[in-house]
Amino acid sequence: MADEEDTTPEEGPDESGAESPEPESEPAPQPEAATTTEPDQSADAGEGAEAVQDPPTDPATWKEENRNFDEALQSLLGGGLRLGGTGTNNIFFGSTSVATLGDNYSTANSGRFGSPLRSGPVSSTLLDQIRASFVQPEGYERLKDALESRQLVFVRARSGSGRTTTALRLLDQACRTGVRKLDPDTRLKALEADDFEDSHGYLLESLDPDQAAGLRSFHAEKLSQLMRDKGCMMIVIVGEAVPLPAREIDDFVVGEIGAIEPQTLLTRHVEWGLRGSTESTAGALLSRPDVKEIIAEITEDVPPRELAELGALLVEVAHDRISLDLVRERYSRASKTSFLEWFDEQSDPEQRAFVIALAVLNNETVTLVSDAAAILAKRIKAVEVPRRFDRAKPLFKISLEKRLEIARAEVFQDTLKLKYGDVMVRKVRFHDDRFPRQLLDHICDQYSEEFEIVREWLTELGAQNNDRLRMRAAVAVGLLSVYDFPSIYSKIIDAWVYANWREPRWAAAAAMQIPSRDPALSRVVSRLLTDWIKKDWSLAYRRAAAKALGATEAMSADKVLSLLKHAARQKDLILSYMIGESICRLFRQPEQRPAVLDSLLDWTAGERYPYRRETGLRALIIISRCLDDVDVVESVEEWPIFLWVADQDTRQREQILTLFGRVLIAAGFMQHGYARINNWVRRARRDETLRVPLARFLYDVGKESGELDSIREHLEYLATAKRTLAGTVRTLLLHFDERTVK
Repeated sequence: MADEEDTTPEEGPDESGAESPEPESEPAPQPEAATTTEPDQSADAGEGAEAVQDPPTDPATWKEENRNFDEALQSLLGGGLRLGGTGTNNIFFGSTSVATLGDNYSTANSGRFGSPLRSGPVSSTLLDQIRASFVQPEGYERLKDALESRQLVFVRARSGSGRTTTALRLLDQACRTGVRKLDPDTRLKALEADDFEDSHGYLLESLDPDQAAGLRSFHAEKLSQLMRDKGCMMIVIVGEAVPLPAREIDDFVVGEIGAIEPQTLLTRHVEWGLRGSTESTAGALLSRPDVKEIIAEITEDVPPRELAELGALLVEVAHDRISLDLVRERYSRASKTSFLEWFDEQSDPEQRAFVIALAVLNNETVTLVSDAAAILAKRIKAVEVPRRFDRAKPLFKISLEKRLEIARAEVFQDTLKLKYGDVMVRKVRFHDDRFPRQLLDHICDQYSEEFEIVREWLTELGAQNNDRLRMRAAVAVGLLSVYDFPSIYSKIIDAWVYANWREPRWAAAAAMQIPSRDPALSRVVSRLLTDWIKKDWSLAYRRAAAKALGATEAMSADKVLSLLKHAARQKDLILSYMIGESICRLFRQPEQRPAVLDSLLDWTAGERYPYRRETGLRALIIISRCLDDVDVVESVEEWPIFLWVADQDTRQREQILTLFGRVLIAAGFMQHGYARINNWVRRARRDETLRVPLARFLYDVGKESGELDSIREHLEYLATAKRTLAGTVRTLLLHFDERTVK
């Protein structure tokens, strides 16, 4: 088995006193001898042969995978004009259309595109933003009166009407203690007093149709009284297509929230965007003749979210970061017609394949787009030109420059981040970053036979041995599933899962993240992933579910951990790594860390469930390696995640001390634990601010686990074997001695 970072150094220090060159990160841990078991051969045929295809988790690959997913979302979702080469996109979900994605907000810690906040406390930052930019719809006071009267209101409103923003603003106004979103799986009839905090506002963003059908006046009255007793208020949003039982809860239902005056909403968002700026006032900007021309084309039916986006873009105009011409083109009444005319211009198979490939791979390298386009063009021509002797074509007929001109696209120089470093490449993108979404939506809506070809092409791309290409295909499939979930799931996602090898499985897991963020589909995804993880007869589905669960927004973290616990009892090494990676993704979210640590304490306690225990220990190693890069202002080195969390929170410190101690005494895992200590000591050599916190951590781990003498012995040997670490080790051991004396 390959050692991690010289866990037991065999070479002495260099005679010159310099530290021997070593990698900054650890090689991926190999399967431990105690747990190297073949997958269940009685399961799906051929699955046992896959063990060599899924290498243990490599931190660089893991981070690149997450980055590829974020970049795919940015490039395909559009939603904004480029500012200095990047988009101004946000993920929004609402109606089932690729081009219209709705009402959710992102969490502050969820990354560039973040995950919509599906449950839990709504951040004060978001509530502050809503207060500053909110404009009351016509029915706001009526909704407010109904809520104050009954403490519980069911709001039936169309997607895109500002219903979520209105609900959050009203709850924030009425319940200053805090506002929380309820988990999508919450059963209203089963809620009890212990489920609520006093004087809080609660929002259930989407009512399940099955649950709606079972509601009766008794349930509504009971929940209303519960809200009154706790000093709370609750708003439940009901989609237009969700039937409510006739006459049962009519007294609790409020219809449409009413229209919002477009000019007022636009002005408010511009004012908020220009706050503290010396560039311009909102009035001066909106009074410009060229801006007024754009505003004049806005109709009453424009969704509030589009007005908010227009306000944000006008702020960028005020700062001279984008031109008004781009904004005018985007919001022109002729925009739709212009897009259709443009699409009709892509006449020959190669050109049409090129623009479709570019829609999926916008902002990717020229080579990658061209290769994907060539694959699609062959599929298109096989239908359009079925006779063999008609398939010949002249080479060098159309140059890339001409193809880009017809496609309204451009080539630009950019940096491509690889796990081995950054390289300069030529990339290609549309001038208008709305085109990727619009193009896929248009093909879905208007060209059924052609769409079948595109589906087959995306299925093929999802199995390619190219991480960026595969992730782009996965995100495109995920967006298409919002438009037509049954078809896309059955013909692409399910086929990827059933293939049961790494590439398509990763694509399936990524694709499922998109519909999981849509309130209308999140419950479907939740039930589907639950079914996958419980398919004891199929390793393929269990592995795909384990891969997808850590990032899904379709269910709460508690439910995810419960499902992973169920799967962790299985004797399958690949599944174990998939579970560990999902737990790592959960741990990346600060609000989920206590629940993750509680689960790992449960999993790793005792020997009753050995496979679950090993999976829990493996998850700890994956977390410590993949998230070992916390930026701390006063430090020159990134802090280890466990050390940083333990330094910030007393309760989590106790949990981590216990868990890391278990790693150090577990056969097959202790070498990985000591490898992490080696890594941390080297960082402490380069950064003195790490030394005292590290010494405290290691001492407390040793006392907790009974391994203090072993840790001391290991540090002493490390100082002997690596002379440049001797000073750092002396500092650590001095702290040990001081604590022992006390």
